[in-house]
Amino acid sequence: MGSYQQKKAGGTTEKLSPLDEIVQKINEAYFGDFTEADKVIVDDLYKRMRKDENVRKAAQTDDRQVYERNIFPGIFDETAQKSYMENTEAYRQLFLDADKYCSVCMALADMLYKELHDKKSVE
Repeated sequence: MGSYQQKKAGGTTEKLSPLDEIVQKINEAYFGDFTEADKVIVDDLYKRMRKDENVRKAAQTDDRQVYERNIFPGIFDETAQKSYMENTEAYRQLFLDADKYCSVCMALADMLYKELHDKKSVE
């Protein structure tokens, strides 16, 4: 359940923040232009979903594939659409690029499952 570690000059490693780990996963899956504005959106979605009781309950499932393919995408869609309605301009680019949308969804599913699967509550 640990975060990726990134090697730094001199052979030391640095533990990535959850946002950095999510962005790294998105960059591995998405080959488009991922901007700083996109990072703000991902961070907002991550924070909203991390506090969501539905996400917490979904992450408790023992079948990760069911969680990632069936349960989480619906929750992600609902959260992203609500966020879009609250801040249309910032979220427009997420909805215009299906590959980016899918990459963000899968990266968030992975991070939230790892963080919430074995936890009974979230701060």
